[in-house]
Amino acid sequence: MRRVAVISEPGVIDALGAASALGEALGLEVISVGNLVREEVQRSTHWGQRISEHLQAGELVPADLIADLMAETLTKTCGGWVLFGYPRTVPQAEQLAEHGHGPDTVVEVVLTEHQIDHDRRLAERRHVLKETLAQHRQKIAPLQAFYRDRGAFHTLEAFGYFEDIAAQLVAVASPGSQR
Repeated sequence: MRRVAVISEPGVIDALGAASALGEALGLEVISVGNLVREEVQRSTHWGQRISEHLQAGELVPADLIADLMAETLTKTCGGWVLFGYPRTVPQAEQLAEHGHGPDTVVEVVLTEHQIDHDRRLAERRHVLKETLAQHRQKIAPLQAFYRDRGAFHTLEAFGYFEDIAAQLVAVASPGSQR
């Protein structure tokens, strides 16, 4: 049973589509934390109501609340999964592991300087993207180290469109792949 976490840098336009294609290629359920939270709020479930309380108060949703939602969701998953956009911090990774849901493979999809400078889809955000990426990279470095120490961390350049990124993800996350 494969358990893959895909995280992406800000500006990686095709990462969710590539993660979905990875799930389809390997027969894994794809869970996007952002989509899951939005669905829970929209359906006004127990989780959605708890999340909405924080959002309506103008607060960040507590990390423990999201961790518990993720743990419950992953417990209900039959077989393997691709988790998109989570974890983003070491405490979140530790909470996943404590609940028995640590990923086998963690792949971060990153932008290259060339892509930032030449991808027309990034043109309108190019002026702020480099600063945003610098902040993101500083924040995500401990998570990279956490999974790198466990032999689970991989980095892929977001070169091309989602089909290209998906093919790279499949190569890294396939059982028996040479990583």
